[in-house]
Amino acid sequence: MSGTVPVYRSQERIQRQPVVDTFTGEGGAMAALSRSMGELQNVLAATGRDMQQAREEREIGEDRRDILTRPMRDEAGNYMVPEPGEWGTRRGRLRNEAILNRLADEAQIEGREAAVRFRQEAGADPARFQALFRGWAEGRTSQMPEWVRQQAGSAFSRIANEHVQSLALQQVAREDRNQAAGWEAHLQVRTQELEGLARAGRMDSPEYRTAHEAVIGLIDRGVREGRLSPEAAEVQRQALSDRVTGVAVVRAGMDRLAEGATAEEVLRDFDAEADRRALPLNQRERLRNLLEARVNERRAVQAEQRTEVGIEWTDMRARITGGVPVEATEVDALARRAEGAGARATAAEIRRTQEVYSNLRDAQATSLPELTRQYSALVQRVATDPNASSRDAILAQLLGEAVTRRREAMRRDPLGTAAATHRLNPNGGELIPLDMSSPEKLGEGLAARAQQARRLGALEGMADSMPVLTAAEAAQLGGLVRNGTRDQQMALLTSLNRLPADTMRRTMEGMLPGQENERDPRVLSFMAAAGVMQRDSRLAIEIINGMERLRATPAPSLNGAEVDRFIEERVGQAYGTNPAAYAAVSAAARAVYAERAATGMDPSEPGASRRDPGLAQRFDSGLMRRVLEQVAPTITYNGQMIPPPVRNGQVMTEAAFREQMQGIPAHVLSGVRAANGSPITPDMVRRDGALIAVGEGRYGLTIRGFRVNGPDGRPFVVDMRQDWPAPPAAGDPNAPRGIRNNNPLNLEFRSGQPGVVGNDGRFGRYQTMEDGLFAGAQQILRWVDRGDTTLTALITRWAPPSDNNDTAAYVQRVARDTGLNPSAPINWRDPAVLGSVIQSMAHHENGQPVDAEAVRRAVARVLG
Repeated sequence: MSGTVPVYRSQERIQRQPVVDTFTGEGGAMAALSRSMGELQNVLAATGRDMQQAREEREIGEDRRDILTRPMRDEAGNYMVPEPGEWGTRRGRLRNEAILNRLADEAQIEGREAAVRFRQEAGADPARFQALFRGWAEGRTSQMPEWVRQQAGSAFSRIANEHVQSLALQQVAREDRNQAAGWEAHLQVRTQELEGLARAGRMDSPEYRTAHEAVIGLIDRGVREGRLSPEAAEVQRQALSDRVTGVAVVRAGMDRLAEGATAEEVLRDFDAEADRRALPLNQRERLRNLLEARVNERRAVQAEQRTEVGIEWTDMRARITGGVPVEATEVDALARRAEGAGARATAAEIRRTQEVYSNLRDAQATSLPELTRQYSALVQRVATDPNASSRDAILAQLLGEAVTRRREAMRRDPLGTAAATHRLNPNGGELIPLDMSSPEKLGEGLAARAQQARRLGALEGMADSMPVLTAAEAAQLGGLVRNGTRDQQMALLTSLNRLPADTMRRTMEGMLPGQENERDPRVLSFMAAAGVMQRDSRLAIEIINGMERLRATPAPSLNGAEVDRFIEERVGQAYGTNPAAYAAVSAAARAVYAERAATGMDPSEPGASRRDPGLAQRFDSGLMRRVLEQVAPTITYNGQMIPPPVRNGQVMTEAAFREQMQGIPAHVLSGVRAANGSPITPDMVRRDGALIAVGEGRYGLTIRGFRVNGPDGRPFVVDMRQDWPAPPAAGDPNAPRGIRNNNPLNLEFRSGQPGVVGNDGRFGRYQTMEDGLFAGAQQILRWVDRGDTTLTALITRWAPPSDNNDTAAYVQRVARDTGLNPSAPINWRDPAVLGSVIQSMAHHENGQPVDAEAVRRAVARVLG
């Protein structure tokens, strides 16, 4: 075959125009073509493999980029590990390797952050750090797929080991530093101790020798441990010797100077001491120069100090004797300065005065009864005790003056004086201010003030008579009564109406002192309006309106002797025993008469208007009679006209009053005797008894004109404000003594106790269970005010072991019943707390509970 046949050769496959050799060689052209095709197939197969490998490399790269860029944890911090690849393929193995590497990086970052947190929490404790980190790491790895846990666990383990080793190294370094610091601190303390003994002049004492040996031992130890060189240790020993010796000698000289020795004596003593101690010449010269300089400096300073102390003492003494409070710390500081200045006589005078006036300062916070007792005891001591000092005489004189001033202050302003006296006492304190912006706020303030006044009264021994207002407040409110508008008077009445009757009475007494001699009709009418407000508010308004009407337009018909006689005949016997009450009734009756005459409105006769302007010029006895029946109601008992009691806002009828008096029980009159000593029986009261009003619903008793006294020797009072108390269980000889005596807390009998009607030889007997509980509650608060503020303290005083009481069991019982901590101070002014304690104590005393309602009423009475 002629010509050339193109033959493709593999080494030329990348060329655009392959070289064709026309020489075919053996086998001819077909054979050559066959060989070329085989080679071409091989080339195509190789190209395919290259392309597949390139594709796999690309996919592997994409897997790596995805693994490196995708988040490995969700928002809650939980791991989101991608699904692993096939371990049998190259791509799968590379994918898994990338996941593990990424996970190791993430775990290492998170682990190091956690390690820092746990280092702060564990402090310097490697074991605690390891426990905290291990717990955290185990929790983290448990959230990961099992096939990646080993990788993360290894990372966490490396981090933990690094930090544990670091903490251990730090601990070792710290121990080294502490050991060095401890040695230095110990050396410093022992050196200071040695110098202190030297300054005190005790260089010959065993304590000094012991301290000196300890210091030298510490210096030697420093040499052994490499903390000091031998040369430095020797220098330190010599410096120590010079210092303590010099301190001792110089200090001795300064002490001699402070004792009053002259400069020549001090220097002569120094020379003798230096000879005795064989001080080197150079050290001796240096110390003597130092002492001379100190002597001169001190003498100059003391002279200046004495002048300053003298001036300050003159000023302080003037303040003290003038009654200006001076702090004890200030007096003590001045006495110390006087001593330091060498003025020992002045210092002694200051301290004597301090002792006297410290007692006077204490008196400023002492109740008047206690202050009086202290004064009486001191006067008695000065008069009878030969060992009494001049200080006692001075103090007695000053206490007498303090008692006089306090009595005068209590007379002028009892509440204000008591509040100032007991302002630091938990049961006293600053007075609750009164908000007079509205009747409601003023009423709330008066109610709260009443409780505070009762507490202050208990401290001053006048719990039932302490006024609710200070002198300034009473003058302000009294001014409203005398000069205020009608609206202001009505607002004040509304406020007072929120108070209990007794509290309102005390408030009125504070606002309007000297009511017995009161002549102002407006004041008298206001007093009457306040008295009827709780039972008849409309009548109180009529009294106020009528008085304002009379002030504007006087009614001549009401000023004549005829009106005076009419009122006297109608209510004089009932109300005339109390001049202030009678004057108030008379003024109020005229005010209501004027109001009804002007308006024609007469609630006592319902119907059409009866307005009659002529009544201002003539007197209508029928109208006045109806007015008096409302303003000053009366009832008759045994022929005697008396004011009726008011219960729950209702006037007691004459029939009801007689019925109750007919049923007066014998136990109410237990211990009640006539002036000749004969006992009073219920029959004597029903037959011959006469009552005289002494207060709202309370009546003095006379038999055939003779006064009757109670068990305490004071005039007996019949209390008709409530039903007769149930008879004590005296009829049941098996009842506990406290129940029989209406004395469930077993108070010992004291004459004059409120409500007491007798005794059983040792313990008091009371009219009612409530009276006995009230007396017990008063006694509890009295001891609380004296400092027994815990259950344990109170019950130990109430039932001491010395009286064969199981005091511990008593305390445990009350603490269990009330849930109170027996050793913690208690808020005894909380009605619930005080009531629960009294209930439990009464149960323990008698072996049975007492009436809870009686306890509640007694607590309400004692807390105001």
